Amino acid sequence: YIRSQFADVLEAIISMRLIPSQQLGVVPAVEVLLNNYAVKNLVRDGKSYRVDDIILTSSSQGMISLNSSLSTLIEKGLVTVDDAFKFSLNPEELRRLVKLR
Repeated sequence: YIRSQFADVLEAIISMRLIPSQQLGVVPAVEVLLNNYAVKNLVRDGKSYRVDDIILTSSSQGMISLNSSLSTLIEKGLVTVDDAFKFSLNPEELRRLVKLR
């Protein structure tokens, strides 16, 4: 019952981690989850551990993964690769993203 209610009222979740930056002190790496049909179903079914998959496949809807944000910060020269990897929850995915850019 609680999961169903939560799935219905959730709009978005925005998470921010402050990453050390030589130029600016710290810079935010963000993760954005927007509640769409797929997210609602995962929450209702108690499968929130699969939300990362939805974020990765829904960037066109405005969702942003932490690793995507970290990769962008690396590309812009705002954070070092080492610092980005320290904050990544999935270093293998970040490694793949950094190689693609």
